[in-house]
This record gives sequence, C-alpha cells and structure tokens, in this order.
Amino acid sequence: MGLAIMLNEANTISPEEYIEDEAEALTKHEYINGCIYAMAGAKRNHNTLNFNLSVEIGSIIKNTACKGYTSDMRAHIKTEFNEAFYYPDLMVSCDPSDDELYEDNPILIIEILSPSTERSDRGEKFTYYKMINTLEEYVLIHQEKQLIEIYRRPNNWQAELIRQGDFNLKSIDAELTVEAVYNGVHF
Repeated sequence: MGLAIMLNEANTISPEEYIEDEAEALTKHEYINGCIYAMAGAKRNHNTLNFNLSVEIGSIIKNTACKGYTSDMRAHIKTEFNEAFYYPDLMVSCDPSDDELYEDNPILIIEILSPSTERSDRGEKFTYYKMINTLEEYVLIHQEKQLIEIYRRPNNWQAELIRQGDFNLKSIDAELTVEAVYNGVHF
C-alpha cells in the first residue's frame, strides 16, 4: 500500500476529526500532523506475503498475551510535537491499548515494500515508528525479491539482512523461515 494524496496544509484536521472521518471513509487514509494521505491498493505478492506472515506469526502468538493486527488496524504515534496514524501491514502488541481503532503499544511492526511505498517505509514511517517507546523490531519485507530487513532497537536500529534460511523475531521469540514467508510469491 502506498501514500497517494496529500491535502493542502490549509486543510489540516485534528486527530479526533481524522478518527471520526476515517470511520466512514470509503478509502483508508494515514494521518501525519494534521494532513491525511489516501492509501493505494496492494498487488498479489503483497497480499500473499501479508497472509503468510499473518499465519506464521498468528500461530506463534496464539496462546500468549500478545495480539496481532493486519493492515486494517492503525498504529498511533504521539509525542510532544508530532502525532501520526499509520496502517502497518502487520503489527504485534503484548500490551494492547484500550482503543478499538488504533494501537499505541506495538512491539513489532512489519511493512511490505513496494516501489510506491519503499521511500516512505524507510524514511518517514521508520522515523515515526522509532518514536514508539514499546517498539522493539521493525521489519521490511521485499516483494520484488527475496530479502528481509530486520531493524532492532537494542542494535541501534542497524539493519540485519536475511535472504534465506531461518531468522528470529526476538520481540515475540519467533523462529521463522524465509521459505515460509515467501511461499507462493512469484518474482
């Protein structure tokens, strides 16, 4: 999914207006400091990867206090000077917030890269996601080649590149395989 349209800055809205408007919107929008951005649709590989990750991670956290959310749940980031709502492709929280419309406390966020979203996922979104105090890992999944990038807070957000074999998501103590994540994906 990608950011497509930005409203004129004179048309900024409050977070409360965004939440209210988004409940009735026909298209999903992300919110960044008063501006909203329409979301574009996803291609087959993107959906296959999201499904595979949901199945794999869902089976691992099934009997734990952690909850997994797909791309219809917003991540909420609020600091003294910034506020944003994003729709990550997948996120996990082990201390879910009380709000039904967004999550404040994810420990894991996964974004599936596409040509239209890669710049934002690596730049602006990553900058905002790092502001979430509970976030331990940020994972980027390439959909046009077999490559997974894992960024961890304890490693000062340095990239770990995974191309094949097993890998661990330490935030949820999950051992996954690249083959399972990319099952059914065609390049």
